Amino acid sequence: VNEKFRLININNTQINVVSKNFNVGNNSSIKINGIEYSKNHRGLNIVLLNSKTLELVDSAYCDSWADESLKVVSDYFNNIKIKI
Repeated sequence: VNEKFRLININNTQINVVSKNFNVGNNSSIKINGIEYSKNHRGLNIVLLNSKTLELVDSAYCDSWADESLKVVSDYFNNIKIKI
């Protein structure tokens, strides 16, 4: 399958996630209550929510085809504690 879709409902918050690879559009959508937060770039698109309020904390992406993509993702996740 070249397209993934997930609908999640948490405490009256609707989260829609769509991921399409290069063969079917090469895009991303991450919507929280109908509002788009995905950066919609090639690679890994991340939307970070506050675990208690489910409010947006950050939205980012990492081009998984770039040479240093693993380091970028690792640094991003290591810095999440500082942002929350």
